[in-house]
Parts: sequence; C-alpha cells; structure tokens
Amino acid sequence: MRLLHWLEIDPDEVGALPKPASEDTMTKIRLLLRRDAALSAEAVDKLLRVWRPMYELYAEAEDGRE
Repeated sequence: MRLLHWLEIDPDEVGALPKPASEDTMTKIRLLLRRDAALSAEAVDKLLRVWRPMYELYAEAEDGRE
C-alpha cells in the first residue's frame, strides 16, 4: 500500500491493471519512478525488479478469485 501511495496509484485501480503484467504496465510504472528526481536510474531498476514479481503474484491471486 505504501508503494501504491508513493506511486500515486489508487489501490482500487490496481485490480484494473492487465494480468499478467504487461510491458505497458511496467513501462508506466518505470516512467512514474523516473519522474522522481530523488531516484537514480539504478534505484529505479532495483525498484522495478521488486515491483514486477509482486505485481505478478497479485495478478495470479486475483485470477484465482474470478
């Protein structure tokens, strides 16, 4: 939830993201992270490596509920 808040993403919108993670989703997240002047390119890459597996896990869990 903190990550979503930091990325300024409404938690209700997360369920509307494509499943599994598409490059479009990851591109949008990458662009949001790069807007943060406090983050280096290396930091953005590290955050993306963490975000993708979490997103994919969430997307799989949601698929099981449908």
